[in-house]
Amino acid sequence: MIAVSVSGQAKKGHIFLKNGSIIKGKILESAPEGKIYVSSAGNTWVFQKSEIEKLEYNKKLGGDIKNDTLVSKFSIHTEAGVLIGNSTNSQTAPLIFQTSVNYALTNKLNVGIGAGPEFLKETYVPVFANFEYKFREGDFTPYLFLQAGYSIPVEKATAMQPDIYPYYNRFSPTIWPGPVYNNEDNLKTKGGLMANPGIGVVKMFSPYFGMTFSFGYRFSRLHYSGKDNYGIDLDYNRLSLKLGIIFN
Repeated sequence: MIAVSVSGQAKKGHIFLKNGSIIKGKILESAPEGKIYVSSAGNTWVFQKSEIEKLEYNKKLGGDIKNDTLVSKFSIHTEAGVLIGNSTNSQTAPLIFQTSVNYALTNKLNVGIGAGPEFLKETYVPVFANFEYKFREGDFTPYLFLQAGYSIPVEKATAMQPDIYPYYNRFSPTIWPGPVYNNEDNLKTKGGLMANPGIGVVKMFSPYFGMTFSFGYRFSRLHYSGKDNYGIDLDYNRLSLKLGIIFN
């Protein structure tokens, strides 16, 4: 009888217990004896009001999922994508993978840190600060993002290509003003700064799971060094396209 009553009259939401547990289900607050009944996953839970930190209800049943129904201020955002650039470059569309752990400062602003491999001329792991701003609260919203940090090389320099090495040096090393450098195999990868501002959309299918699609401008400056104080920089200016998932 209790289960039928809870199912028929309850509102969907979350119960936050003082011991740190969170129960999602249908909540019957106007229960006898000052107790709270929750129907969740086919079970009925009974709590004293003294055990409960707070109650939060979904704003619309079957509608928008407001940010205040999220079970945690922390979220994990994992993305995969490509960096689309110049077709004459030796890497026309490098693959990128990244994961960031974010904290909700407000219902619209998330900040965090992230890292992940990307396959440019060599393999790098950018470590970056992540900022995300949502335009509205709800289960679907556009958002702005900014990632900025440093790309750490995890692989030795590959053979230099015309897109890095001065073209004329390969055929006429006497052409002024140089530089002339014939020790390609001795080059070392040093990594460099990266930045990726852009815009995207996020769709939350529940308070726990969502998906994102984004595009933006990606800048990476990779530095190579060699003997006799030789150094050369390679700049990547690309369009980033990424598909991601969010876990709360």
